[in-house]
Amino acid sequence: MSLLETYETHDIDDKHKIEVKRPYRFVIITDTKTKTDPDKRYGILKDLDLDEEQVFFLDHKRFTKKTNYDVLAAEVVELNPLCVLCIKPIKSENLSLAVLKIDPEFLSDQDEEEYTRKIIEQDDHDAYKHVIEYYALTDFPHLHLHDDYSLRDGLRTLKDRVKLTLDRRYTYVTATNHGSLGGWAGQYAACQKYGLKNVFGLELYLNELRDWSKEDVKDADNETKLKYRKNNHMTIHAKTYEGYFNLIQLQNDAQQNGFYYKPRANIESIKKFGKGLIGTSGDGGAGIIPQILMDESLSEDERFEKAKEWYDRFDDALDGFYIELNLLKWENQNEINNRCIEFAKKVGAPFIVTADCHYLYPDDHETHDILLMIRDRKTVVDKAMSFSAAALARDLKKAGLATDPKSVEWDKEECERLPIAREALEVGREFLQEQGLTVALEEFEKRVKEVEKGKSFLDPGDEDSVWEFNVKDLWFKDFSALYDTWHDLHGENDPIYTEDVFWESLRYTREYVRSIDNFSVDTSVKLPIYEDADNILEKMSYEGLERLGFHEDQEYLNRMKHELEIIKSTGFSTYFLILAEIMQFCGIENVDEEYCKKEGLRPELIHEGKYGFGPGRGSCGGSLVSYAIAISQIDPIKYGLLFERFLEEGRYVPGVVGCTFEL
Repeated sequence: MSLLETYETHDIDDKHKIEVKRPYRFVIITDTKTKTDPDKRYGILKDLDLDEEQVFFLDHKRFTKKTNYDVLAAEVVELNPLCVLCIKPIKSENLSLAVLKIDPEFLSDQDEEEYTRKIIEQDDHDAYKHVIEYYALTDFPHLHLHDDYSLRDGLRTLKDRVKLTLDRRYTYVTATNHGSLGGWAGQYAACQKYGLKNVFGLELYLNELRDWSKEDVKDADNETKLKYRKNNHMTIHAKTYEGYFNLIQLQNDAQQNGFYYKPRANIESIKKFGKGLIGTSGDGGAGIIPQILMDESLSEDERFEKAKEWYDRFDDALDGFYIELNLLKWENQNEINNRCIEFAKKVGAPFIVTADCHYLYPDDHETHDILLMIRDRKTVVDKAMSFSAAALARDLKKAGLATDPKSVEWDKEECERLPIAREALEVGREFLQEQGLTVALEEFEKRVKEVEKGKSFLDPGDEDSVWEFNVKDLWFKDFSALYDTWHDLHGENDPIYTEDVFWESLRYTREYVRSIDNFSVDTSVKLPIYEDADNILEKMSYEGLERLGFHEDQEYLNRMKHELEIIKSTGFSTYFLILAEIMQFCGIENVDEEYCKKEGLRPELIHEGKYGFGPGRGSCGGSLVSYAIAISQIDPIKYGLLFERFLEEGRYVPGVVGCTFEL
């Protein structure tokens, strides 16, 4: 089989189709027995510490003739791996690694970039393993990532994300949306389609006061009220098939029992549903442990003891708990990372690295800002003022007058002594001038006058507002960008987050994602099964006709016979019975309760009035069967409505029944 056959055409959006390939990172050329023997393949993968999803095995016997090497080279280049190995077995337990030479004319333009391909040039097993580890670690699993299911916060769609994953030849896909499992179904389907490893994830909201009643909160002090409103975050993933269901139950519990603007869990619910789950300490801005470690009101020993208490609680509740480091160019991020590393080393905890992705490309940050402005009801003037507030806070800190940018206020005495406030305001003014926003500039000057009268630069507003930041670094970084971010944040002179520790964090990240089972999920639709649907529907229809008083009217009888023949021929009797059961569940009139009880159709729930409900509407109004079994409440013969608008012979797509429910 030609490697070109691994290409497939896939829909990326409604108008375009593109060619993509499985994201193999390694091509291993070996003999026929090794290629076809699972045990031998497993031995090679185990020896080189590789995942099967990352590797494509090629049979070298196809290329024994010298003239075939050009074909080999061309096909390998088409597969476009990061690394190519040629393995010649001498003994099953002793593998010799040799070099594959590829004619340069077959190399793609991408090979001008050093990191896109590595042809190993040493016949040295340890050297191979070293280089293999490097390229295996660059298959960076973004374990903290948001898409558009993080409503008004994540920017790009699942399709965009999967396309970029394939382009980079990554082999893992996950998303940790804020309090939402909404993208799981599409993500799982995409992974099944493209041969990727699916990881079910969630960014969980945590609040230890979530079980307090409104009365308790009302009578509490201001500090407690703030704790009740302010949530922490935690990144969590399903490690096993059991964990998949437990994560669903954990989030359902957060929705049903802990909802206050956001669905909130607590340590007790995590303990209850923690089996099969693996998690991290969360991002530096909202994770419980990072926040404790950065709390300057506590001594170093107090910070450690309090953080360790939480670490032990999470570690006991879950089947794996890691400290999370963020590679983001944000203020104090280097200090947050260093304190988290020191803490992890003291307690013996593993630590992973994430990038907290909210969009895919660096240039997306401006569009993401607009999304956040819509979310927080802000304007470009607020954005400009946030730049000024951040600049003022930074300059005040340098002058030994540190303050929180959320509460920065114009202090006339300080401003007469230090011209930094006016300089800070100039930052926002210059931003608007560069954008050419004349109207916004006028509004900005009005805000400046208000600030000079003593108003805060920023309205503290919602606790979740991010307007004290210039959010530019939340993109889907590749390995090169991750390394550059580490270098910019910590560099070669950082005594804590050294380059060795950077590689260690990557190994722990890979260990984390490899510990997650690549399990399958049953996605088939479960519907009721009726042993004799045609006869059940016919009996219900004629009984309904009798109940309505039309059982002796020949026009109605002929219409009923005609409709039932078409319904049976198209195989939609079960469809009608399911719809009827839904209507009965919600309490529709004109239902034979004794018959429903006999047929097991939940008669005890009929007419209880628990559910706000609107009957079936749309083209189903043209069906006498629908009217007779209480799917709709319109007599189609009385109003001259056609059944063929709803269903006709030879049409094997069921008609749509529109219903409105209020649960």
